[in-house]
Amino acid sequence: MTNFDQEDISKDNDGKNNHHHHFHLPHIHLPHLHKHHHRPEWSNPIEFLMTCIGFAVGLGNVWRFPYLCFKNGGSAFVIAFVCMLFLIGLPLFFLELTISQYSKFGPLEIWKVVPLVRGIGICTLLIAGFISLYYNVLICYSLIYAISSFLPKLPWTSCDFKWNNDKCCLASVDKLNVSGVITLKNSCPLDSESPAKQYFNNYVLNISDGIGNLGEINWKLATSLLVCWLLIFLSLSKGVKSLGKVSYLTAIFPYIMIIALIIRGATLDGAIKGIEFYILKINTEKLQKLETWIDATNQVYFCLSIAQGGLYTLGRHNSFNYNHQRTSVIVAILDGLTGIMAGFAIFSVLGYMSNKTGIEVKDLAVGGPGLSFIVYPEALSLMPFPWIWCIFFFLMMITIGFGSILSWMECVLDSSTEILKKYINTKQKQTIFRFFVCMLFFLVGLLMTTRSGLYIQNLLDNYVSGYPVLICAALESFCIGWIYGIKRLKEDIKLMLGHYPNIYWIACFKFFTPIFTLAAVIVSIVANAEVVLNNYKYPEWAHTVGYIIVAIILSPIPIGFLLSLSKHGFKNILKPEKDWLPAIKDPNQLKSILAKIFSFLNFNGDRIVFQNKIQNTRSILDTIFEESEDPNERTNLPVKESQSDYDKASLFLFQKDKNELSSQSKHKFQDRIIPSKKVSKNSTQYDAKYFKVNK
Repeated sequence: MTNFDQEDISKDNDGKNNHHHHFHLPHIHLPHLHKHHHRPEWSNPIEFLMTCIGFAVGLGNVWRFPYLCFKNGGSAFVIAFVCMLFLIGLPLFFLELTISQYSKFGPLEIWKVVPLVRGIGICTLLIAGFISLYYNVLICYSLIYAISSFLPKLPWTSCDFKWNNDKCCLASVDKLNVSGVITLKNSCPLDSESPAKQYFNNYVLNISDGIGNLGEINWKLATSLLVCWLLIFLSLSKGVKSLGKVSYLTAIFPYIMIIALIIRGATLDGAIKGIEFYILKINTEKLQKLETWIDATNQVYFCLSIAQGGLYTLGRHNSFNYNHQRTSVIVAILDGLTGIMAGFAIFSVLGYMSNKTGIEVKDLAVGGPGLSFIVYPEALSLMPFPWIWCIFFFLMMITIGFGSILSWMECVLDSSTEILKKYINTKQKQTIFRFFVCMLFFLVGLLMTTRSGLYIQNLLDNYVSGYPVLICAALESFCIGWIYGIKRLKEDIKLMLGHYPNIYWIACFKFFTPIFTLAAVIVSIVANAEVVLNNYKYPEWAHTVGYIIVAIILSPIPIGFLLSLSKHGFKNILKPEKDWLPAIKDPNQLKSILAKIFSFLNFNGDRIVFQNKIQNTRSILDTIFEESEDPNERTNLPVKESQSDYDKASLFLFQKDKNELSSQSKHKFQDRIIPSKKVSKNSTQYDAKYFKVNK
């Protein structure tokens, strides 16, 4: 409840200005524009920034980006990656934050903006759930390595442990003098295995010969996985309030460790050899190959966690006027730099390892878990005080992993709570529910602690983060850019940030991002690369399971289309639903909005008439937008009709200048507004298409 003075310049029927009137308006309830704003917000903007950084910077920055850079021509790949980052990654990152911050909707409701593809949000929710399942298994690997790094002797440094077999060989360098020329030769035969490889395969995983041979549960993995899920629960027990506090650790600590590893790696003998292989050699021919651009595009999706549900959840907890554009740019640039920095940390040490063992860097450089859990630990073990650097590295891996999975799980938990909000209506119940869900995920994840766990994890990773992410991202960019429309999107951004997006954003939303995301889907389908794990080829039934998972994840799109079609019909399926409204909370901004509404209610200098109109507006606002969570409890006026009246007035007037209402902008904004029903002859119609009040 608030008082404020309104200075109104009314116009008579001839368009002439009447004299000024100063009124002290009655107490007017300042409402929220829709009830979805009742959401906890970040304690401060820094927490949101830290959480976004932790979410975007994941394990892929450590083991995937450096390998792809080495594989695709060094700096040539960086050029392709930067192009895709600014043409696809950054616009989509900004877009997802925009629509979630504007509406305060989560994945379940956010695509009310385009009912045609209402199912996209549920698809991204399923993606977040599946990724959380297998991603935490990778974190539990890192936890085992971190604990093992405290042992007096690192268990991946010799062949004397019980899990080693006859193939184990500790690489060393033999100096051969042939005709006065000294050459280096690796002393291990070609079919041998390093202690680090046997530690990972035989001890950590106890891996079987294929995905069909599950075997028993590996209880050390299961225990580690349970610890990881308990840590996730503790971090998310209070939602974004606790997530925001944890994000300081998950966002900052990895950079401290990466910088420490870069400094240490740069001082090692042979470091420059590894860096040359990594990025200093520029193969411009790689830029002409489609494979380089495909890898760069996929890496952008993985890096920024596009179309994976988490950004919807993080963005909805922002204040309405938070500058998410600035955050998007910071996170995107920092994410790209993190991958490059991780590459320097990795390849400088690999160069040192090559110098010590005689193995070429190109033979050491592998992608995926093999780099983080086999090659790099072995390289670190060759350094002075190896346990210190191993502890640093695996603590970095754990915090990077938690930074990402916490946002995915908050998406799952927040959306699940919203579905069951009638039953989970107290903080205590919410905490118990979050614990239950985390334990449920732990039980399902036990499947990946069996002897074939790595095969299952790799299969899920390729199918879940493949077609579903690419298709959802393409639909997002096309539907917002072409169906919802750039004009509407510009007005929404202006309402939040106070200015229109510049030409870069407009060009990306309208042309570049939809075109490139669609091209990524087409190329991926045509290429249809076979899913493998090192040299292991999956059986046909495993691929069938993978495609079934893809079908399950994407099924909400056609189902949502049919439901929206039956509800709205062909005519309205491309228009935003009625409750797609700006979620404004700030009383000062609401005050300004109401002032525009009152100014729009034209009067001829009669104070009594003006007060009556104000009272009528107050009745609508108090009735429809009171703090009640249940719309059925609002009984004074018909909810649907009254809300429609106010929605149309507010949506129209949001876009207008405080002192002037141009007829041009009326027609410009009509496509956004559902015409109100015809006003009877007994009504005073000030603008039948936008607002009406009874006498």
